[in-house]
Amino acid sequence: MKKLLLTLSILFLTFGITACETVENVFSDFVESIPGEITEDLVLETSLNQQVVTYHYQGELLEGILPYPYFNKDTVITLQVSYKDLTVDKTILIKKSPIIHDLYITTLDGNDITSKEDYVAGFVSVEGSEPFNLSNQSMQIRGRGNSSWEYPKKPYKIKFDSRTSLLGMAKAKDYVLLAEYNDKSLIRNYMAHFMTGFLDTGHQLETRFVNLYLNGSYRGVYLLTEQIEVDKNRLNIDESDLASGGFLIELETEDRMWKEGIENYNWFTVDNRYFLVKSPDVEDYPEAIVTSKITYMKTYLNDFLASIETDTYDTYIDTDNFIDYFILAEFFKQVDIGYSSVFAFKDLDQKLMMGPSWDFDISSGNGDYYDYTYQNYWVDYNPWFYKLIQKDSFEARFIARFNDIMNNHFDAFIAEIDYVSGQLYPHAIRNFEKWDILGIYVWPNPQEMVEANTYSKQISYLKTYLTMRKDWLQNELNDQGYYLD
Repeated sequence: MKKLLLTLSILFLTFGITACETVENVFSDFVESIPGEITEDLVLETSLNQQVVTYHYQGELLEGILPYPYFNKDTVITLQVSYKDLTVDKTILIKKSPIIHDLYITTLDGNDITSKEDYVAGFVSVEGSEPFNLSNQSMQIRGRGNSSWEYPKKPYKIKFDSRTSLLGMAKAKDYVLLAEYNDKSLIRNYMAHFMTGFLDTGHQLETRFVNLYLNGSYRGVYLLTEQIEVDKNRLNIDESDLASGGFLIELETEDRMWKEGIENYNWFTVDNRYFLVKSPDVEDYPEAIVTSKITYMKTYLNDFLASIETDTYDTYIDTDNFIDYFILAEFFKQVDIGYSSVFAFKDLDQKLMMGPSWDFDISSGNGDYYDYTYQNYWVDYNPWFYKLIQKDSFEARFIARFNDIMNNHFDAFIAEIDYVSGQLYPHAIRNFEKWDILGIYVWPNPQEMVEANTYSKQISYLKTYLTMRKDWLQNELNDQGYYLD
């Protein structure tokens, strides 16, 4: 009897091992059958032998489809494939998307867009960019920008009636087309947003290069990007009617603020600085709710400023985020950092954060009306940074983080300049055939940019500037710290 039981036990054990091996082999074959390279959305099989198979990508559960993500380089991603108690990694090569795409806009009346206030109805299409093609999607378009609106190559804002994805970007209603007219490299804004991928700047804006055609006429190379706004697919923060609910504000100049509406409703002041309320949309709330929100914002910002003096600012701000935001602006020597296009936001029950970063066309050696040289500190021009950098605790963290970023990511940053400019080259040549400005002064180009009379020279000027800027900052910070002029 004992011999029989022993024999049966051995048989059961052997069967169990064989069955287990069979499951593993079947699952292994299943995973192997998943394509290892894709150029479009991948439909995933969600069952095996009538049992559920699940997929995770970057910690998120996929609902039967791996969307084809937008990458401008061949990129390997990893899927976690699970079946019963087994999980296997599957690497998939995402073939690169073109660096630039053809975007067609047609207005209903066939006329040009001449206003920054009034929208013109029309349609937008994307052709030759599988799987991101779009056919005659209805939208509205108007002009945008301040000084950039005065150029012959105009920037635009696009507005859809419902959330729409353009070129694989997160679905949203609003998009911006930056003309990059005064930036003859065409990539300063792109490179700033690329660098935010190494930083904590609140929210990294998605960007795409496009050849814009307006009513059949070629308009040149543009940078398509997100509108800075609160949206569930973009900067996703609270929009409740709580006084302490989320808010998004922009530091702006006094002369622009008076065009924005009513003080302590559409905008407010703190420490003699002007802040435009970007979110919440005050038109969506009763006046009493808006008043309570504005009061909360002003109180919070005043308390934050007071906390700097007592070295308790960590209570009010995400200090790591503040440091990264200002490092980006200092590295690029961004002209507006002290008075305009400077955004900050606060989510419900969270600390104040800087971002998203915006507006880098006048930066990194482009701008003859400020100290555009690669030497000298600049970001102390910002009123909040000016106060923070005088605290030893903040300065030490700023210097350590700057060294970390430059030591670990600067080479990749320069490599991206080479890659993107090389891919853009034939399109840039066409752009400057349309807009014949190489070798010609365009406000606010310094003389060095005017003299860089080819696209290759513009890229060389940008690379040289940022390399020298990095070296100057790193040497100065490590030798003497961040000193105020």
